[in-house]
Amino acid sequence: MSPLSYVFFGVFGLLVICSAVTSEESPPWPRMEEQLRKDLFSNYDKNVRPNNTTIISFNGPFIRDVQLDDKTNAIEMFCWLNFQWQDDRLKWDVAKYGGVDLLSVPVDMLWSPDITTYNAPSVDDIRVIDDQPMVVRSTGSVLWVPPAKLRSSCAADLRLWPRDTHACNITVGSWTQSALMVDFDIQSPPEFKFWTGKESNMTGSTWEVLEANSTREPKTYPCCPEVYVDVALSLRLRRHAPSSTTTIFVPAVCLSLLTLIVFLLPPSAGEKVTIGGFCLVLDLIFLIYVSSVIGVTRSTTPLLVKLSCQQFVLASISLMVSVQVLRLARGPRSTGLSSCIRRPLSALASCLFLGNYGAMVKNDHPSPKDDLKKHYDQPPQYSQLSGSSETTGRDDYVVLAAVVDRLLFLLFLALCLNNVIRFWSVL
Repeated sequence: MSPLSYVFFGVFGLLVICSAVTSEESPPWPRMEEQLRKDLFSNYDKNVRPNNTTIISFNGPFIRDVQLDDKTNAIEMFCWLNFQWQDDRLKWDVAKYGGVDLLSVPVDMLWSPDITTYNAPSVDDIRVIDDQPMVVRSTGSVLWVPPAKLRSSCAADLRLWPRDTHACNITVGSWTQSALMVDFDIQSPPEFKFWTGKESNMTGSTWEVLEANSTREPKTYPCCPEVYVDVALSLRLRRHAPSSTTTIFVPAVCLSLLTLIVFLLPPSAGEKVTIGGFCLVLDLIFLIYVSSVIGVTRSTTPLLVKLSCQQFVLASISLMVSVQVLRLARGPRSTGLSSCIRRPLSALASCLFLGNYGAMVKNDHPSPKDDLKKHYDQPPQYSQLSGSSETTGRDDYVVLAAVVDRLLFLLFLALCLNNVIRFWSVL
């Protein structure tokens, strides 16, 4: 046999061996998974529970965002729930199906618990879990992590607005299956950063989650004698409003101090009424602004609203008092105060550091030449009031007006300090 024949038979043998090896290779992965799905779900009924009592492990939600509506008293939490249970009908041999260890299965092909929100504020908010696929492992373990927007009622206490904290509960559970059919097993609480998503810091949320916890609560209802198990998600929230310092607190303090300026002006200054009216308008605008920001609430009245109302009342009283003080200081008087009033007034003026105020007022009077010129310039019916008795009477009343101003200044200062101490929790 020639050498060329040996080469021919050698090549032919290699081709035969390669074809045999190729024919013995396992089927490709898609065919194995397709066959596995066909074998698993050919006789699978999704309406039948996996076990007589299916234990669902709940590992707590992964909170992405939380909002609390003050006007409707409802909390809304966008989160990823975490459920896991065992379904022995979904077991398979990994070696038989070419190493396929897990499957992603649409939720409408498998049994799933009818999770609903028990304390939802409306019918539309009862079942708001998205239909995302489930992960099935060869051991029959089913993992379901659906995104959900849970909304429940939460009575908001706005007394300390905008530094308020609230405790809210969201209760979820099976709507039709009792504890004999479906039970929940609360796993050990994960790290708090996993609950609240501290990796993303939830920067877009107005609320900060301080605490989060989940508890298993068996309950009975008047309609049914069976025991139903639900999961209560407890949250403690704090409002995150850093801009309130510049938009709320600073104007509130400044408006309180601005009212005191009215009593620091001279008693006969007409600017007292102008500044008092200006303060009144500013307080009214601020009160309207605060009311529009907070809105109409069903809970207690916020302390900041009470502070704004008190400041508006004080500004109104200061304006009315300023008008009376201005009339005391400017009004024409024919006689001075009686001695029984002048003596305690003098002692009170000394205690208020106004002892030389009367002398200062006399020094501000015009000279006799000016009085004579005024006598000839004024009509006769007015010139008869410009005597020494009028000057003495006017001086007494100016001192009286100054004492009233100083007393009211101290009173309003005490009220402002009292308001600051009383409302310090919101300031």
